[in-house]
Amino acid sequence: MVLYLSTPLAMSKLPLTAGQILKGRNGLYEIIEALKTNMVFKAAIVTSTSEGIPPGAQELAVIKTETDQSMKYVFNRERNNYELPHMASCKTIRALRDVISFDPQKPLEPQCMVFEWMDQDLRTVPYSRFRSNPELPRVIARSVLETLAFLKETYGAFHSDINPNNILLSNVDSACPVVKVGDLGNKKATMIHGSKAYQPVPPKSGVASGAFTAPTSGPSATLTFWLAQRLVFGAGDKIIDDNTEAWCIAKIIRLVGPISPPVNEAFLDEFSLARALEKEEYEDPETGEMKKFITTKWTKSSPPLPSMAMSLSHCFLLVTAVSRLLAGTAATPILTTSSAAPVVDLGYSQYEGTTLSSEVNQYLGMRFAAPPLGNLRFRAPQEPAPTTGIQEAKTLQTVCLGNGAQLPSALQSEDCLFANVWTPASATITSKLPVWIYIQGGGYASDSNGRYNGSTVVEQSGQNVVVVMFNYRVAAFGFLASEKIRANGDLNAGLLDQQLLFRWVKKYIQQFGGDPDHVVIHGASAGAGSVALHLMAYGGRNDDLFIGAIGESIFLPASPKVSELEWQFEQFVSDASCAGSADELECLRSQNTTTLQAANKGRPYPGQSRSPNWYWTPTVDGDFLQDYPYKLLEQGKFVKVPIMVGDDTDEGTSFADNAASPADVATFMMRNYPRLTANDTDAINAQYPLMSPLPKHSPYFPSASAAYGESTFTCPGNFICNSFATHVSPNKVWNYRYNVNSTYYDDAGLGVVHTIETQAVFGPGNVGETPAADIQSGITTVNRNIVPVVMNYWISFVRALDPNTYRFANAPLWREFGDWRDGGRRLRFETNATEMEMVPRDQVERCEFWKDLAVVMEQ
Repeated sequence: MVLYLSTPLAMSKLPLTAGQILKGRNGLYEIIEALKTNMVFKAAIVTSTSEGIPPGAQELAVIKTETDQSMKYVFNRERNNYELPHMASCKTIRALRDVISFDPQKPLEPQCMVFEWMDQDLRTVPYSRFRSNPELPRVIARSVLETLAFLKETYGAFHSDINPNNILLSNVDSACPVVKVGDLGNKKATMIHGSKAYQPVPPKSGVASGAFTAPTSGPSATLTFWLAQRLVFGAGDKIIDDNTEAWCIAKIIRLVGPISPPVNEAFLDEFSLARALEKEEYEDPETGEMKKFITTKWTKSSPPLPSMAMSLSHCFLLVTAVSRLLAGTAATPILTTSSAAPVVDLGYSQYEGTTLSSEVNQYLGMRFAAPPLGNLRFRAPQEPAPTTGIQEAKTLQTVCLGNGAQLPSALQSEDCLFANVWTPASATITSKLPVWIYIQGGGYASDSNGRYNGSTVVEQSGQNVVVVMFNYRVAAFGFLASEKIRANGDLNAGLLDQQLLFRWVKKYIQQFGGDPDHVVIHGASAGAGSVALHLMAYGGRNDDLFIGAIGESIFLPASPKVSELEWQFEQFVSDASCAGSADELECLRSQNTTTLQAANKGRPYPGQSRSPNWYWTPTVDGDFLQDYPYKLLEQGKFVKVPIMVGDDTDEGTSFADNAASPADVATFMMRNYPRLTANDTDAINAQYPLMSPLPKHSPYFPSASAAYGESTFTCPGNFICNSFATHVSPNKVWNYRYNVNSTYYDDAGLGVVHTIETQAVFGPGNVGETPAADIQSGITTVNRNIVPVVMNYWISFVRALDPNTYRFANAPLWREFGDWRDGGRRLRFETNATEMEMVPRDQVERCEFWKDLAVVMEQ
């Protein structure tokens, strides 16, 4: 991360020299060179690897200094403003990252504030950028208005110096430009001038419309009063400046309310409108020339001045619309009905949820896609159709039909693409809360976690996250593969369902109080495998749908290429009574659900006598999944975001055959990975010889479960950590091993089983398990102390992309994965004994063994 350091001087010249190290509360910063004499310095963020100062620097920063002692007051005011409660929650204000040397005993030492880096300010953005990136002006105007609304609603304050210099931008050429407001030293609380509250007055005859009784900067007078009756803009605003002024006006007009169509149709878009506002030929049919309006109304003199009625009639002075934007929608809960049940308006539908006793709003069973029936089978999901009236979102809907499920069923259906959201009851569309998307598991064969509940983590977060869960197509409905589907449909439909949900969140989550630009995806088992595949999707193309990822027990089964699954397609066609049809795919789409579900079952791979554990899995389609995952990871073809990944100590015990001999181990592994040869299975048995026995199992069950657990879960997770440490940063990767034992599972010979930590992540009673299951894992008894430790690490990562920032009191520091060549560090979870450990050398070597077999195993 590149940061921005702002520093006032306690003396006429700041003694900063190349190589000098400045120490802040959160890090070290090394001066590289001066960019402007005694004012701006190029610096580096130093990553410490020992107790001493390291010789190198990794990431850049800028230290800006003020050389005038009189600026110290402004500096202190800005620091105080940033330290106000809740200030850090506003995502459209440039974030304060660190402070340096606030020591009253050492007045000559530099005092610095460390801000995040922004690439440029609005003044330097050429008009051509607005034309080439239509989203840019929309984001700029919205961000400025949201900042001003936040200051007004939270503190009753305004920013008194909104001008192009203080509107800061990054990634202006991307699909998701970042815009933030800087310079909080000019934010004034409740318009205080000295000790006396300063209030605007309505315009009077002979006074420029919107002028204050005290002197003001003329160009902002009308904007100050009529747009900002709620103390949004301040008297010193200079939002209109040079060629940027017309663009700012045009965009704010578009945001706060309708504008009369220009006489000249060439001025219909925002860019042309902005340019036109500077020209005489632009004319609003209701108010006359905008140029004349600006020149007469936005200056203190030049009578005759427009009347109040004329001012209020102008499209730029839509007080009602602005009041609704800033004081209505933005300042109250999202929507309520007369019965006080929360209602959210998504445009295509309105959904009424439930407010729980924990002050969490719960919305269940909202459509995020059209029912994938009939002609929509085996295709990418489509947008849902609009509805009229308010739809109930108070009960969970059916999950998607799984492999072998019996019909009729009250819990499963082909019509299944529903989402559930939990959000603080106090959230508004300006809350910008971090968003937590959970992808359920089930081996791509079932939606096995469709009844999870996210309300406890919202409550535990201090009402600071929004949680989203959903269903996606599985088994044949989600992963049937053939070139015929490629030609007239879409492969990996289940993964495309997930991706549409991400886009649904991007589009609508702000209505629930979430931040569409701060989304973390999280999954367990096949859900974690899905997380991994979304990281690698389209060769690592970043569509800005998420900024972090969590994988619990990443599931990486065989993912054959489409050509190797034609036999599976033909078997399904035959079982669905469509063999011999002129158009087999059309036949499948015309069949009823019962007929298709009867064919939705596992079969042995060719040459095998028993079905694999997982028959329906994602396919390497050359598009969404462009190659085997191990290859993509090794090549760095994945989205570069912080990740948190881990496994359970005994991943394979829930899946392994009860092997009595090495031959049984070989048969079991070949049943699941059919391209393994006899030489391969001999090598596997050499890696996993006879191990210590486990209760109630045959002698080689420990070997079979360890081989399957490491090959399918643990080692893929470790390799993802290695790849991210190599291609992203070893300091943006966190790994864990969950080792919380329980008497029930130990006595059953299963140990710490696959994804058992999910009970602690979401809390007892929230992951669809029965009270008996809670007792079996000890999560409500002997292991209850592990729950807040685990839950807070997960919440912290979602909120801060770091599990440590909001970790539970007295929980240990979770150190980064680090250098994978040394094995890598991981956090070992144990009740009352959680601590760091190294990945054992023997496991590192076994994972290298599996990596060498990855292509053969189609991983």
